[in-house]
Amino acid sequence: MIYAIQQAYYIKAMNPSDYHILEGLAINIGINGTLFSNVIHSNATTKQLMSEIEQSRSMGIYSFPSLVFKVDNRYKKIPIEYQDENTILETLLKISS
Repeated sequence: MIYAIQQAYYIKAMNPSDYHILEGLAINIGINGTLFSNVIHSNATTKQLMSEIEQSRSMGIYSFPSLVFKVDNRYKKIPIEYQDENTILETLLKISS
């Protein structure tokens, strides 16, 4: 499912926040659409999502995707440079030393 979501978002410009998109992707990879819909709309799933959003906010994260590094019980947001991984590596080296 993760691969299907990545393909849909990055290659087909589909919005993975749309439940109908997710349901269609699930069906395409062989998951029962009704079951998927019931699970994704369940209280348990909503509760888990809200918990993960709250956790992200507590780390100062308001955009996705994000890269965070924990140092001394503090979270440091790492700038993502998609064309040059050295930017990420250099930042990690600076904050970890």
